[in-house]
Amino acid sequence: MRNEDHEDFLGHCEGCNALLFLGDQGFAYDDGPICCAECAPTWAEIAENIENGDNVELESRRLFSNALAAHLTAGGSLNDRRTWKL
Repeated sequence: MRNEDHEDFLGHCEGCNALLFLGDQGFAYDDGPICCAECAPTWAEIAENIENGDNVELESRRLFSNALAAHLTAGGSLNDRRTWKL
């Protein structure tokens, strides 16, 4: 059984406090917090935060824009949660 003592334990979801482990689907913020797949922000929420962010570097904006374009081209939606393997 996996618990907080398991070697792959990463932390708790910022939204719902679920246990998260290496390999789980989720979202990791640049400043540290992590979220499970159900609590991860949507592509639209991230785009809004980047658009309103004064301190977002140009390269970060460019990388996100490219990733969003690829997601939409592949049939994704702005309302999809932005997740990857943690």
